[in-house]
Amino acid sequence: MVWKKKNVDKEGTINQEWASLIDEVENIERNKLSADIINALKKALVLFEKEGLVPFLERWFELDNFLGRKVKLLIGDKIITGVEKGINQQGALLLQQDNGEIIPYIGGEISLRSNEK
Repeated sequence: MVWKKKNVDKEGTINQEWASLIDEVENIERNKLSADIINALKKALVLFEKEGLVPFLERWFELDNFLGRKVKLLIGDKIITGVEKGINQQGALLLQQDNGEIIPYIGGEISLRSNEK
């Protein structure tokens, strides 16, 4: 079977670009990869339970693809635009408005998209 990377239609599934590890890494041992992910996740969850989000913030900012970029937030039917400024210690997304004010957004259903032309 050949998998094509594409946006998927109404029938059902992924509606944005996706990638497969098999395209990026040779000789993936799935069981070892799964065990490594589970073990790392267990350690991270114990740390999070003890200390909250703070120990993870530096790494978050290193990997944040949208940091400093123009973005749009999709919150229900609302679209809010601004410049993404990372997250705070509670995990709220920080969005800088046109007037310079930085507003935290936190919620169950927020989608973040690039708003760069």
